[in-house]
Order: sequence, then C-alpha cells, then structure tokens
Amino acid sequence: MGKEGIVWIYLLTKFYMFRRLTLPLLLAAALLTGCSKETDTLEPTAGPLLQDSWTWSQTSGGFTGQVLTPAGTGDQQQLEFGADGQVRRYRNGRLVATDTYSVSRGTSVIDRQNAIIVKYGSGLDQSAFISGSLLTLRDEAADGQLHQYSR
Repeated sequence: MGKEGIVWIYLLTKFYMFRRLTLPLLLAAALLTGCSKETDTLEPTAGPLLQDSWTWSQTSGGFTGQVLTPAGTGDQQQLEFGADGQVRRYRNGRLVATDTYSVSRGTSVIDRQNAIIVKYGSGLDQSAFISGSLLTLRDEAADGQLHQYSR
C-alpha cells in the first residue's frame, strides 16, 4: 500500500471518529440548551402590576369549552393579589379562598413562549397578561381555562 492509501485510511479514521464522537456531543449540547427553562425573578415593577383587586368578567375553555360570565352564573367574583404574597378570592362579597403566590418569568407550557408565571401555593401555575386595566390568567395546563378580569 502506498502513501496515498495510508493518507486515505488516516482521513477515513478521523472522519469516522468525528462522526462517532463529535456529532453526538453537539446534538446532546443542542438538546440540553434547548430544554432549559427560565425561572429568573421579574423586575421589581412586575409584582406591583398584579397587586390589586380584580373583578371577574369571563372564563372560557377548559375540558368542556364553556364560556362562563357573571350574568350566566349569577356570581360576582373578585381576585385580590396583596403585597404580602397572599391572593384572596371573593364570591358575592364573601371570602371563599386564600392562597400564597409568587410571580416569576418562565416558559409557558401552552405555547412555549416566555411569559409572566404566577405560581400559587396550591400548586396551580397561570400565565398572566396585563394590558391597562385588563388581566388575563391562563391555566398552565393542556385543558386549562382562560380567566379575564378588570380593575
């Protein structure tokens, strides 16, 4: 075998080793970085945006796809996010539930987009969208509901 044959075998060996080691490592690195979840805390101004008393206007979606409104249910509901990390739910003026909450930035399980995530002590997570005096809370679940509130 001549010099060219030895060079050819050397190049094939290097290519084989590159394919065998480098490509799987690159693929693993790409998969691991693509699956990371952001969980950094929001800017100090994000929490106070949520801290208010919100009046329920509509709930839609979920397993049944129903649209619920105060007119249809006969219930007036308020959601109050306090500066003390407590959230209170009122129905027809009466306190019916309390929980703790925290606000962070993360990736929504619904659309894989960066979002404001409200995490409750009960284990429920919701994406929060605030536009002026409107608050939309979307359950972070495949069959979750969309809840709309106003100040």
